[in-house]
Amino acid sequence: MDFVPNTRVRHPDGLSCGWRGVAYEPDEDGVCIVAAAAVAELEPHGFVRLPDKTEVVVESLTEAPVESMPAEEGAEGGDDQPRGRRGRKN
Repeated sequence: MDFVPNTRVRHPDGLSCGWRGVAYEPDEDGVCIVAAAAVAELEPHGFVRLPDKTEVVVESLTEAPVESMPAEEGAEGGDDQPRGRRGRKN
């Protein structure tokens, strides 16, 4: 038997779906676990692929405020000396 990767999809109305004769029922969160190959055919019907639980989603790095790191007490700086890979003076 061939391994078929699965993925999670959700319809805004929490609907079930079917693909190639197989019915997929949503869980309590409205999520259906379907064959990954089904996603392209389900998207036009309003289903949205959800990230796998192991995937990290970064919407935008520019939306988050950037905070500067405070200088450490006693840190040397401004001496324009070449630094090694870990920031130490050579």
